[in-house]
Amino acid sequence: MRLTSAKLRRYRSIEDAGELDVESDVTCLVGKNESGKTAVLQAMYKSHPVTAAEFDEGLDYPSRLTRERRKTGDTIPVSVLTYLLDDEDVGAIEATFGTGVLADPKVTVTTGYRFSGDTWTVPYNETAAVDHLRDGLDLPSATQAKVDSASSVAELIAALGEMEAPTAAVTGVLETVGAWREQRLVLAIIDSLKSRRPRFVYFGDYDSMPGKVAIPDLIKKRDEGTLSRGEQAVLALLDMASVDLEEFQDPESHEHLIRDLENASNSISSEVFEYWTQNTELAVRLEIIGSADALNKEEE
Repeated sequence: MRLTSAKLRRYRSIEDAGELDVESDVTCLVGKNESGKTAVLQAMYKSHPVTAAEFDEGLDYPSRLTRERRKTGDTIPVSVLTYLLDDEDVGAIEATFGTGVLADPKVTVTTGYRFSGDTWTVPYNETAAVDHLRDGLDLPSATQAKVDSASSVAELIAALGEMEAPTAAVTGVLETVGAWREQRLVLAIIDSLKSRRPRFVYFGDYDSMPGKVAIPDLIKKRDEGTLSRGEQAVLALLDMASVDLEEFQDPESHEHLIRDLENASNSISSEVFEYWTQNTELAVRLEIIGSADALNKEEE
C-alpha cells in the first residue's frame, strides 16, 4: 500500500494546501522559511503516526479561523490521503473476500479533529463477495434458488438463515459474516486493510547512538521499556541484520561470536547503502571490547 497523494487543510499555518502528489521514490518540499513545510509533514504524520500523536484543535487549528472552528459542531477533516494498493494487498483481500471484490485499487483515508477513528473510502464489488461466499454450497433446491438470486451479502445470509438444518458449509458462511464488524462487507475489508497501512515516522531532530553499550544493560532496559532513543536505534540496526541481543550473550564460541559480528556488520552496511549514497566508503563495524558483555558500534 503506497501513498500517492494528500489533501491537507486546517492545520497550523495551512488553511487549504490543495492536493499534493507523492512520488514513488522521493518527494521534496521546497519553500521559504515559515512557508508551511513543517506543518505539511506534521499534518501527514498525525494522520497515522508510528507513536501516539493526535490532532489537537485547540493547538493545531489555524488561530485566524477560531470562530469557524467554534461554530462547527461536526468532525473537521484535516487530511485526505489516497493510497494505491499493491498486488500483495489486492491478493490478500481477494483471498478472503473473493476475486474482483475490489472495484479499484485506490482507497482514501480521512482523519482530523473530533474523529473517533479514520474514515475509509473503499470501492468494492459486493457481487464478487456474494459469489465467493456461496461458491461450493450444496443446498436444497428451494434454498438454492434464493441463494442464486441474492445480490447482496444481507440477502444471501437471510436465505441461508432460513434453512432448518444448515450444513457445515452453510454454518461456516454464517459464522464468517457474523465475525465481520457490524456484519458489513465494506467494514470487514477496511479492517483487513488497516493492518497493511504504513505508518508515518517524523523526525524533527536526530539522536546519536551510544558508541559503546553493555549487552546485559541493554536487554534489561529493553524488557523494562526504558530504552533511550539512541539505544532504540541500536536495536533497530541489529534488527535490520536479524540479530538478537541474546545471541551475543551466549555464543557457541568466541569464533562464532566474531563471525556473527562480521555478518551483522556487513548486513547493516549493505542495508544502509540502499538509502545512503553520499559516501560509499562508510561502513558499520560491530566489535566486542573486553568480553561479550560490551558491544561497540562505530561508523567509519
